[in-house]
Amino acid sequence: MAKYWVANNPNALINDAGAQALSNQVASAVFTVGAEAGEAITVSVQFKDGAGVDMASAVGCIGYLSADAAGQSAASSANLSVAAGTDGFVQELVDSATQNNYLCTSEADGDLDVVVTDASGGALTNYLVLVLPNGSLAISGAITFAA
Repeated sequence: MAKYWVANNPNALINDAGAQALSNQVASAVFTVGAEAGEAITVSVQFKDGAGVDMASAVGCIGYLSADAAGQSAASSANLSVAAGTDGFVQELVDSATQNNYLCTSEADGDLDVVVTDASGGALTNYLVLVLPNGSLAISGAITFAA
């Protein structure tokens, strides 16, 4: 029986089969927020497993735009649209003037691109929040549109 760092417990004991099962479980997401281009900003996501390795399978999760960096308030979705970029799939679940929710599915290598478009032409900052399969929130850096 070997020791592995599991669930924030460095003394957890699991066997190698258990460690292998955990190796392909989503533990985090790394975001890269691109520059604004024509009122659109692409947010690239790489899902990682517990060892910090890129996922080797597709990942599905719920996503939404938040007005705050903690992901605890919905962004007004007036004039905002969200779509998949080059990598992955984004399907709108709820879109109203007060909230927006999306089903996000990465490619088989854990990559996802989300394109956020602001048709208002004004200054605006939001954050992409992904609810990971373990229930934790992964939150992008600021998605800021200039005036």
